Amino acid sequence: MDVYVRSVLQFGSVVWSPALLFSNCLQEHAQLKPLCVLYRRLLRMLLGIDSRTHNILLYILSTRVPFLLVVQKLVYRYFSRLDGL
Repeated sequence: MDVYVRSVLQFGSVVWSPALLFSNCLQEHAQLKPLCVLYRRLLRMLLGIDSRTHNILLYILSTRVPFLLVVQKLVYRYFSRLDGL
């Protein structure tokens, strides 16, 4: 699932979301909210989980981390590499 879904959703994220380095990691950034919702919707669809299931339980059952944390990690790693040049 990660190969198909996550790779498409996070394409170019280090370029269009550098503000994520300074945002609260517990709240979805307004720019990423539609992608986070789509990611959760796809997880629910692939796992056959009801749409009323709480998001935390969804991530536990799918053994995935929230999409926002994935993008924040990518952005941090990208700018860390740039800083080291």
